[in-house]
Amino acid sequence: NTIDKLSSASEIWHSAECAFFINYLKWDTDYFGVDTFRIVGCLFGPGNPEVFMNEAKVFFAEFFAKHPHCKIFSEIPSEDFAMLQALTYSGLRLVECRLVHFKYPLEHNDQVSFRKAKLYDADNLGKVASKMRNPSDRFHADLLFENEAADRYLYTYAKACVEGYTDAVIVPDEPRVQSNSFIAINYRKADINWNLWSPAQIVLAAVDSDMNKGWYKKLVMASINNVMDEGASCLFNTTQITNRAVIYT
Repeated sequence: NTIDKLSSASEIWHSAECAFFINYLKWDTDYFGVDTFRIVGCLFGPGNPEVFMNEAKVFFAEFFAKHPHCKIFSEIPSEDFAMLQALTYSGLRLVECRLVHFKYPLEHNDQVSFRKAKLYDADNLGKVASKMRNPSDRFHADLLFENEAADRYLYTYAKACVEGYTDAVIVPDEPRVQSNSFIAINYRKADINWNLWSPAQIVLAAVDSDMNKGWYKKLVMASINNVMDEGASCLFNTTQITNRAVIYT
C-alpha cells in the first residue's frame, strides 16, 4: 500500500539523503484558488539528523521557487521527531494535533434507526457542518483562512460527501427526529488487498446540538453496523486532541 501511494505521487524531489513525494490536490486548488499540495511521504536514512534538516530546507526553498504562493501540508506521526523538526526548521508551522481511534473487532449492536443521506439532504447537512464550528480543526486553526472561509469549506465538503465524495453518509431516521446530524464513511474496500482488517473510516461528522443532541454516539453505533454489513472488520476515526466530546464517545 505504501509503495502504491508513493508511486502515484505527482512530484518527487530527491537527493542523496532523502526523497519527498508530493501530490497536487486539484479539488482543494480549485476551491481555495491556491495551488495546494500534500506531502504523502518522505524517505530518509538513519544518518546525521542535521544533514536531513538541511536537505529538507533546500527542498522547500526549491519547491516554493517552482510553486510560488502555494499551500503545502502533511500529516506526521507524533513519534517522527526527525520529520517534525525538519519541517519546523524549514519554516512550516504546526496547525493541528490529532488522535486516531480504532475499534477492532467490530460487533453488531442494538439497531439505531438510520438511513443513507439522499441528494436532497446535501444542502442541509452542509449547513450543519458549517454551523457546528470547531475552532481546533485543521481549517479553522490555520491562519491562512478566516473562520468564515473555513465554515464555507466545511459546507462544501459535507455537501460533496453526500454527492459521492465518500461511500456513504448516514443520518438519523426516527419519527419526529430531524436529519440534522451525519457521519460520512469510506469503506476503503481496496485496502483488503493489503490489510486483512479491511478498515473502514469515519471521514467527517457533525451533529446539530440544538436539534440532534446525543446523536453522535448513536450514529457511531449505526456506523459500526453499516460498515460490518459492507465487509469491514475495523473502523477508525480521527479527531483533534482538544475535542473532548469525541474522545469521550
